Amino acid sequence: MNTLYRKLPIILVLISSSFYYLAGYFFFPDTFQQIFLPNNHIWDETIFYIYPNHSVIPLNSYSFFPEIFKAFLFLFIPVEYFPIFLNLIVTGLLLIVLSLIGRGIFHFDRVYNIVFITMFSTTLGWGITTYSSWLEIISISTVSDPLVYRQDSPGLVIALFLFGLYLIYYGMEKKRVIVQTLGLALSMFSYPFYTVFIVICLGALFLVNFRFFKLKRLKFLFLFFILFTLFWFYMSPEVINDNYKFINGLTYTADLNYKILLMNSLFVLFGIYFYQISKAPRERLIICFLLLGIFSGVVAHHLNIILGYEIQSYHWDMYLLRPLQWTLVLYVLYMRIFRYRHKEKVFLFTWVFSVLFSITVYVSAKNMYIKNYKPLERQLSLIKSYQALSLYISNGEHYTTLDPLLILMSRHLLPNAILDMPFSGHQKKVDSKKILESFIRSIHAHNLKINKVNEIFNSSFESYLNRDKVFNYILFGMDFNDGIYHSLSEYDREINVKNIDTYMNNQYLSGDQSLYKNSIVINKWQFNKEQIQNILQDRFIEYEDDNMAVISLYNESFNGFLYE
Repeated sequence: MNTLYRKLPIILVLISSSFYYLAGYFFFPDTFQQIFLPNNHIWDETIFYIYPNHSVIPLNSYSFFPEIFKAFLFLFIPVEYFPIFLNLIVTGLLLIVLSLIGRGIFHFDRVYNIVFITMFSTTLGWGITTYSSWLEIISISTVSDPLVYRQDSPGLVIALFLFGLYLIYYGMEKKRVIVQTLGLALSMFSYPFYTVFIVICLGALFLVNFRFFKLKRLKFLFLFFILFTLFWFYMSPEVINDNYKFINGLTYTADLNYKILLMNSLFVLFGIYFYQISKAPRERLIICFLLLGIFSGVVAHHLNIILGYEIQSYHWDMYLLRPLQWTLVLYVLYMRIFRYRHKEKVFLFTWVFSVLFSITVYVSAKNMYIKNYKPLERQLSLIKSYQALSLYISNGEHYTTLDPLLILMSRHLLPNAILDMPFSGHQKKVDSKKILESFIRSIHAHNLKINKVNEIFNSSFESYLNRDKVFNYILFGMDFNDGIYHSLSEYDREINVKNIDTYMNNQYLSGDQSLYKNSIVINKWQFNKEQIQNILQDRFIEYEDDNMAVISLYNESFNGFLYE
């Protein structure tokens, strides 16, 4: 019983990791694996869970080892149970890695190691100073799934990243080059943000203590450069193109983030103080490395000062700086206080916190499905229509649509179709102007009036997905974050949110309907009856069900295309 009491926090964290998906099976037992997750789930998960019954998950260049890991698991786990088991495995892996780090590197005792594992995992992504998250847990009112349960990132990638760091430490301690190599590879190929972090860490370490790279460690440095070269060649197809920045959420700014600087400066001062008063060489060394990590994370967060733009810099804050802050505080508290006294009190706090955390996740998951039951039912109905369309559409046929979800997920929902207006994020080489022109042609092809152009462009289809401006995102990726469409600036300067409507109207009026001669896929949810009748006017209906319709601009009475 005492053993169960000791391990209960970890058990609760592990079990609660699948509450969201278990709730889904309870409410939609037959078709849960095909649900489009609602707005309080995160965008990446929405993309991930819509995979059809693939035999293997396609590799993603941005996270090599995590994708290989998932592909391996996919060979053994049935697709309908994959979300549940993947979360259990990913969370379990993270807990094991944290245990290895706590015992092997920080030398925590068994009781405090559980405290470390629980607090680190449940608070991943929000720091000590994030009061709102604490209140959500305590009041049992969390409105979104905890970040630790995000399977791709940070769940899996940070587990492999931390395991890589542990192997580097173990390999250096035991002088095993192969182990170091594997650790470096796991860390560098887990996530590009972590790769940048490692590069900065090694650079900072070299500047601070050149002796660290004395002869016996040159092998490690040499291995790093080899792996970094491989990483660069692996990533280069994604990086070396004109629109890489735009696709990946570029925001043009060279400003300092004073909040990040101030917050982390406080933790650095906290660490320096305890470094100065500590007499134990090993304690001073660990504090030094944690401070080096915080410094490197702050530098990574401010690379925009050198580059002139930032690419989702919050990743370094959420998935590196905040966890490092927690680790520093927990380590200092252990060395100064809890190693000697108050062990049971701090463990009792952790025990209570883990119970509240688990209850909160359960309540949140249950309420999510109760609240979104009808929208999810409609989504499941829509999925059946997509599946029927997929069987109906011939290989290589060209279609256009104004259905945002179909455009975003065309690779998986309609793999046989060639959509004339693709999602910009699917393109290795994005031509924003051509995608915009496709949008204009699609509006023409749908027989929509000019006032509908801006309405659709600026509309929010909340029943589909979590994006404020759907077609802004489809046409320009993340380029609209700062309100300026930089991807269009090479064609027309000063295209921004203030004059984009005028620009769209001008493009619409100058557009030529005759350019489009292919079929149209219509999502009936988007339009009222009058609009649908107008769209279907003088058109040949190829396919129709309750949700979708496919119409052709070819009409037998005209013996040719209507717009010829």
